[in-house]
Amino acid sequence: MLPSHKTRVLWSRLFDTEENALKMAQEHNNYIYVPPYNDVHVIAGQVTVGLEILEQSSRQAAMIDVAFVCIGGGGLISGVAAYLKAKRPGVKFRDVNSRVPVLMFKG
Repeated sequence: MLPSHKTRVLWSRLFDTEENALKMAQEHNNYIYVPPYNDVHVIAGQVTVGLEILEQSSRQAAMIDVAFVCIGGGGLISGVAAYLKAKRPGVKFRDVNSRVPVLMFKG
């Protein structure tokens, strides 16, 4: 529990179980569920990563032929691809994954 905001953080090692539990908590406790990737607003926010990539490459006079983007749920690559494809239609995309099939490790 984060005392200053009365926020309760729920953790799980199983992604599907976690997402379902959070949705149930939202329905039964008036919690707010913020989807980590599969939401139009989250994807729109990831567009800013594409903008930053293009701005930084332009400052270095570099042309982007291929963008390598981490993929988990697909939100990041969706936002980055939406922006870069609109500005540089010829850019190709390659997804990058961890060899271990988990979303996040505890350090």
